[in-house]
Amino acid sequence: MSTNKKNIWIVGAGVTGLTTGVRLLEEGHSVTIVAKEFSPNTTSDIAAAIWFPFKVNPRAKALEWSRFTYTKLERLLKNPAAGVSMTHSLRLLSNPERVPWWTNAVPSHRIRKAFANELPKGYEAGYQMEVPLIEVPQYMRYLYNQFVQLGGKMIQKIVVDLEELLVGDRWVINCTGLGARQLVNDPALFAIQGQILHVKSEEPLPTISDNEGGDIAAYIIPRKNYYVLGGTAFNNEYSTQPKEEISKEIWERCEAIVPQLKNAEYMNTVVGLRPARKQLRLEKEPNKRIIHNYGHGGAGFSVSWGCAEEVAQLVAKASINLVAA
Repeated sequence: MSTNKKNIWIVGAGVTGLTTGVRLLEEGHSVTIVAKEFSPNTTSDIAAAIWFPFKVNPRAKALEWSRFTYTKLERLLKNPAAGVSMTHSLRLLSNPERVPWWTNAVPSHRIRKAFANELPKGYEAGYQMEVPLIEVPQYMRYLYNQFVQLGGKMIQKIVVDLEELLVGDRWVINCTGLGARQLVNDPALFAIQGQILHVKSEEPLPTISDNEGGDIAAYIIPRKNYYVLGGTAFNNEYSTQPKEEISKEIWERCEAIVPQLKNAEYMNTVVGLRPARKQLRLEKEPNKRIIHNYGHGGAGFSVSWGCAEEVAQLVAKASINLVAA
C-alpha cells in the first residue's frame, strides 16, 4: 500500500474505470469516479466478456496485461460474488502451421492443440484452452461493491474538459473509452462495432470461436441464462442499430460450426461500440497530473487488471519523482 495518499478522480465507470478505481483504493488513495453513465448503462455491460486479448495493441504489452488479468480472475474463482468461472474454449484456426501470438498469454497447463476429432467439419487446426468467463451483471456489481466498500465515491455528471478537474493537488485518470475521442480530441481513437445475438438453447452448446473470417466472426459464449452468438468487428462504424441481414449471417456462421444451434430460440440482438486505437493509450501526460487508460478494443475485461496495475505504478512512480525533485 502506498504511503503517499493522493486525491484521484477517475473519469469513466465501465470495467476499466471501476477496476482502476479498486486498484488505486487498494493502494490507499482517495478515489472518486465521475461519469455520465454507470452500470448497467455502460458499453462494458453488453460485452461477451470471455477472457481473450481481442483487437488490442501493442501486442507485447497486451500479453503482459492479459496474463496479469488472467491470474487475477483465477483468484476471483474463490469468490462466488464475483461471477467468474472457467470455461473450456475451442478456438479454431484456418492455418494449421500458424502459432497465434495470443497463445503465449495463456498458462501452459491451460492450453493445448485441439485433436482432430474435436474440430468441426472443414477445420484442420485449433486450440483447446481453459479461460475465465465473466457473468457481466454480477461482475460489474462486484466491482461496484468493492469500490464502495474500500471507500470510493461516485459522482454522475458529464465531463467536457479533464483540466477543469485538476483542482488543488488532484490527479485525473481518463478511462472514458470511446468518449476520449471528443474529450481529449484523439483522432486515433475509433469504434469497432460489434453486433451479437442472445439465444436460448435446451441442449448445452460449446464455447467455440472462429475469429479468422474478417469483419464477421463465428463464436458462441455461454451466459448464465442464455448464449451469446457473435459477431461483427466493423472498424469506424458508429451505428448501434442492429441489421437483420447481419444477424442472419452470424447465426448461419455459428450453426455451420455447431449444428445443434438450429434448435435454439432467438431472444434479441445487441450492438455495441468497442473503443480502439492502433496502440492502446496508457500513459501519464508530461508535466500534468493526468493519466490516460483507454483504447482497449475488444479486450476491456481481458486486460483490465493489468492496465489498472500499470496505472497504479505510474501514480507511484510520479510520487517518487516528485519527492526526488
